[in-house]
Amino acid sequence: MKTLFSALFFVLCGVINTYAQVDNYSLKFTSQGNVTFDSMSELDNLSSYTIQFWMNVSEWSKEASVYSRGNNFKAKLGDAKTVEFVVGDKVLKVFSDDLIVGKWCQVTFFCKEGQGEICINGLTAYDANEVLPVIPATEDGFVLGGGFSGRIDEFRIWNTLLAKDYDYFRNNTLNKWAPQWNNLVAYYKFDQNLCENVVDYTFKHHGIFSSTGVERDIVIDNPSFKYRINAAYSDFSRFFDRAIDRDKYLLSNDLIVLGINSYADGSLKIGYPYNHGTVVNGEYLAEYAGRSGILSLKGDKAGMTVGVDAFTPSDKYTFATWIYLEKWEEGAYIFNKETEDASKGFSIRLGKEESKQVIIRLNGNDYISQKKMKLNAWMHFAVTTWLTKAGGDKLFMFCYNGTGSFATKSVSSTKDDNWLPEGNEGIPAVLGENLNAKFDNTVIWHASRDESGIKSEMESLPMPGFDTVVTASVLHNANSYWMFDNSEDLGYDSYSYRHFINIMRKAYEGYRGYHVRMSVSSHDGWQNTFADAQKRIKFAADLAKIAEEFDGVDLDFEWCYSDYTCWDNYGKLILEVDKVLGKDKILTVSPHYVSYSLQPKYMDPVDYFTFQIYGPGNHVFIWNNYLDAYNRFTAQGFPKGKILMSYATTTSRGYKNGQEVTAAAPIGVRSGLLDGNYTPDMNIVNDGTYDRYITGFNQTYDRAKYTQDKDLTGIFYWDMGNDVKTSHKYSLVKAASYGLNSNVDTLVTKVDKLPTAIERVSMYAQNNDKLMIYSTSGENSISFILPENVIPYRIQVYDVKGMCVINKETNKSILPVDSLSDGYYAVSLLTTSGKLLKGKFLKK
Repeated sequence: MKTLFSALFFVLCGVINTYAQVDNYSLKFTSQGNVTFDSMSELDNLSSYTIQFWMNVSEWSKEASVYSRGNNFKAKLGDAKTVEFVVGDKVLKVFSDDLIVGKWCQVTFFCKEGQGEICINGLTAYDANEVLPVIPATEDGFVLGGGFSGRIDEFRIWNTLLAKDYDYFRNNTLNKWAPQWNNLVAYYKFDQNLCENVVDYTFKHHGIFSSTGVERDIVIDNPSFKYRINAAYSDFSRFFDRAIDRDKYLLSNDLIVLGINSYADGSLKIGYPYNHGTVVNGEYLAEYAGRSGILSLKGDKAGMTVGVDAFTPSDKYTFATWIYLEKWEEGAYIFNKETEDASKGFSIRLGKEESKQVIIRLNGNDYISQKKMKLNAWMHFAVTTWLTKAGGDKLFMFCYNGTGSFATKSVSSTKDDNWLPEGNEGIPAVLGENLNAKFDNTVIWHASRDESGIKSEMESLPMPGFDTVVTASVLHNANSYWMFDNSEDLGYDSYSYRHFINIMRKAYEGYRGYHVRMSVSSHDGWQNTFADAQKRIKFAADLAKIAEEFDGVDLDFEWCYSDYTCWDNYGKLILEVDKVLGKDKILTVSPHYVSYSLQPKYMDPVDYFTFQIYGPGNHVFIWNNYLDAYNRFTAQGFPKGKILMSYATTTSRGYKNGQEVTAAAPIGVRSGLLDGNYTPDMNIVNDGTYDRYITGFNQTYDRAKYTQDKDLTGIFYWDMGNDVKTSHKYSLVKAASYGLNSNVDTLVTKVDKLPTAIERVSMYAQNNDKLMIYSTSGENSISFILPENVIPYRIQVYDVKGMCVINKETNKSILPVDSLSDGYYAVSLLTTSGKLLKGKFLKK
């Protein structure tokens, strides 16, 4: 595989989805190579410490140094199958049959107050009977390599005895939540392939490569130390009302958001549609008359078209905005979604100039504001359906600067009690049609808002976040929100799946090695939908379209049970999706402990299966049934390399005296269940009324560790919003990471021996026309680092002769370049907002 390097930038910001996990790199040495560090003065005179590393010797050379700190603290190769550890004047000779050429071995040297124990691949190979001296003080630098030929991976130095809890992490990488993380003197994963030097993940002791004889090497031959999938499910409601902390995202490298709705005709649609605005005869203003981030419309033919999904109420609704009306144009629209003859639909327009009144037209009937709209001043203006269908004059309420009044009805109607627009399905809504005005913070709710609610939201609308809880039922009724704060994308809709996903992506800011995907939920009668070949084709086409802006998709349909016909049709759907889903997209399917009878012939297109081993019944929370689940899945023919086992942060139903109480629905462990007298071995807790079965802290770790032991693809959980905060000592997600860390990785681009010399990536400056480019790990492609909401439109690549060698219209931030020869290339990327960004890269 050829390697790609950017000639300008090796950087990353949080808005990028990487299309592959982080690669596991080792250091590959020849006898001439080494990496040097500072003296690590924290080691001076230590009597308790732990040293860990993976080693694969390619040529056994006696006296070759694995690591050294002067002559009195080192590990070196001895006779065949022997490694010698030197501490002061003592030499510990460790023999193991695993210490052979070409085999990966995990080595851990424990020392407690001079008492040494050395484990090879988890088994004790040396247990000292004599007291070892302290590590001698020295100014000599620490060195990896020196006459050593082979590979070294995952090197750690601790300033204390490492507790053997959690199998001392020998098969797993570490993150800041690992017990005794603060006792690390240095931690080297060797994965920072875009940095010229070796990065210490404690950011204290970075290393310098020798000029020859050592390089990074991707590890593909160590089945005991693989980077696996650690996935997390969420949905928008839990994102709104749980304030899921940032760290919880970083403990999962596959974020799956349950947010695609399916329908009986085979069509799919993401909840909270992105109602993007297209502006005609208007512009962005940074500031106007005391307000910032403004849409300025200029009269004739002006307006912002916001699509057919904007304003699609099934019951009550509200329209609200800040408006600065500069010229009265009778018949111009503040908002319009009507049929051409204005007999159906809904609009808000200007009446006669002398009256300064605003008129609602609903299905051809006018409702007139009793108050006047001001010119040349900011006003907060809102229209809402009244809280009850009182009819007549009380069908709508107008609000000016937070003060409400009812509309006056001008035309009699037999539909006084019905506020629903008719006949405007499929008609694009338009904001400010033919209007000479300024707009700010325009919002549409599919719900009524009372006077106090409208007043409270004049300056600040509810928005979820990592530290912000918004009642899910509130945002459930959000349709559109245009803030006009983004000069690059003036019509950006902030009450949309795209914005909510972008907030989630901010958790990964400065990290790489994660995926963001969407999951499809079922609908009543979905089994019949899957039985129809044409509906399967429609389903697959819609799914492929949705997947264009994500790393992949997930199918979450429950249940087929053991019915052959249902699973056969499900398999045919999988094949149909595989035909049209991009090969760079991940496809997963979610069976269950009691429903998994997919035929092996349909398994190949699926990247992996997220097996649900949890639920409302208590049996799926029992450890032996977890083991039984694995046996069932493999017996059905599911390959080990496609199995994700699972745990839950939700509980069983409630039980009393061993009997299920069906009215007691599952709840989250966040509901105080891991507080008080909880201990990590408990898998049954009481919520004050009912007994609840859970995957307890220790069992969660055991479930994750089991995936390592069985060499499975990984683990996942439902769901992010129901765990306690990651900082809680019994966070279940944290327990899983002890058994299987996600390897969501920071990206460091430059270090030297001084810990202050760390060069990290700043957020992309939007006024910068330089295009940041980085190589996509393990692929012949390049990726572009763009700020949130900036979408590519066309990418052109030029060779050194100025010839255009790639000219591609795309909305993706990744570009295959496998067709290009080695050499330098220039890139021009045109965004959907018309901005041109430029950069260069080197393929070699």
